[in-house]
Amino acid sequence: MKVLSEKQISEFVTALKRKEIPLKLEYLGAGARRYLAFGKIGMYQTEAMLIKNNSDPIASTINDVNVVYTGCGDGYKIFPLVQKLIKNNKINIFLLDISKYMLDAAKRNLTHIFKKKVNVRTYLLDFESGNFAPLTRTIKRITGKNNLLVLIGNTLGNLSERKRILTNFRESMTLSDYLMLGLHLRSNTIVDRIKAFTTKNVFDFVETRLNEIAKTTFYTKIYWNQNTRNIEFRVIFKKDVRIDYKGEELKFRKGCSLLINTVHLFSLGEIYSLLNDSGFKVIKKFTDKNQEEIILLCQPISL
Repeated sequence: MKVLSEKQISEFVTALKRKEIPLKLEYLGAGARRYLAFGKIGMYQTEAMLIKNNSDPIASTINDVNVVYTGCGDGYKIFPLVQKLIKNNKINIFLLDISKYMLDAAKRNLTHIFKKKVNVRTYLLDFESGNFAPLTRTIKRITGKNNLLVLIGNTLGNLSERKRILTNFRESMTLSDYLMLGLHLRSNTIVDRIKAFTTKNVFDFVETRLNEIAKTTFYTKIYWNQNTRNIEFRVIFKKDVRIDYKGEELKFRKGCSLLINTVHLFSLGEIYSLLNDSGFKVIKKFTDKNQEEIILLCQPISL
């Protein structure tokens, strides 16, 4: 079974020649199952609890909306919010993800828990590739409701072109829509965060694509980059490697390093500056007691 599309193969090969691997490609095929195997480690549980503890004020602010969950994973993080929203009406949930496996898992979980109180639809989508206004416009037209776009799990912090991604979202929204954004904050627990990531399940996930073409030729290390404020996952080749892949010859010298994932830790000032520069205003914000995670409810502003 073909895992990567022709476009994704081109992205993969081109990125390898930049000494990078796009994290989004790790969520395809076996990577999706590997991600779900570690998706409930500490910091992810903290964010889920943060949403649960603040679902009342979030629900009362957004009222009757369509939930458009981008990068949905298994869907469980939004269960408490959905529970609040279905008190008055059946709600529409639109799941958007690059992985069909994730979409199927999230739909199965949501319909199992909430039964006929939710109407769940799924769409294969790569939100990094541009705006998805045709879809969000159609959703609003057929439902007559505003959209709540959900981007949590520090997904934005795992990407390098953060303003471009927020622009994609803004271009997919009207002024009456909402964006719920979940990010990691800078704190004094960087060592603990790195320890949480240093597990076989996490490494198996981030190494998915490279293991398919260069298994046993590399090892993975995690670094803290003080300059970029990123936790970086890098693979380092143990020997000279030559790979023939899809008609391309790829060569890596012993000691060569590839960046395969980043986890950015934000300051509050950085978040507000990024959102303002991207055309958003913050309506509400919620942080956990240790100031490690933040949920922001935002809306587009006129430029």
